[in-house]
Amino acid sequence: MNAVRTFPTPIDTYCHALSALCAEAGPRLVARLSRRFPGTAPAQVEEAVQEAFFDACHPQRRAWFEEGWREGGTPELYRRLFTAGWRRTRARHRRVENGRTTAIEAMDGFDPTDPCQDPARQRLEAELDGWVETKVEEATRTFGRARKHALREALWDLVQAGDPVTCLARRHDLPRRYLAEASAWLRHEIEARAAA
Repeated sequence: MNAVRTFPTPIDTYCHALSALCAEAGPRLVARLSRRFPGTAPAQVEEAVQEAFFDACHPQRRAWFEEGWREGGTPELYRRLFTAGWRRTRARHRRVENGRTTAIEAMDGFDPTDPCQDPARQRLEAELDGWVETKVEEATRTFGRARKHALREALWDLVQAGDPVTCLARRHDLPRRYLAEASAWLRHEIEARAAA
């Protein structure tokens, strides 16, 4: 009797790639994020990476990761895991910094003029981060057409690292004009806010 030959489905192949990355690249992700956020406890960075991998496995949350894997293979899946881990670590880092500010304010002799611990400055930074996030989402809706997820990620790369538009468009497999229009609009919004 002949055995029936089966082929892996796309989701099986994605899960295999994700499992391999978890085993091979998990520690590298933790190390990279720890360098980016030196004030965050290593256990919290590791937890953020684990949550990123969990999201990539979860049936209702993995679409963005799966899209990246389909479009760019394992390197793009790794990049998206890094981005997800970065966002989660940043959120933890902010909570830690806010907690430190509260604790320091309660101490006798706290100097409120210290710019590193100034609560008003931290509130302004948080407000600016929220404003940028809102503008990235607005640019994504306005210029993303059928490639909203890819444009959103490209714009975050642009905001965080300042890579050239052509490189980002190629990396995210976007038509260059989508990203050029969105980045020009975003730059205009930032300049208008700065001038206000």
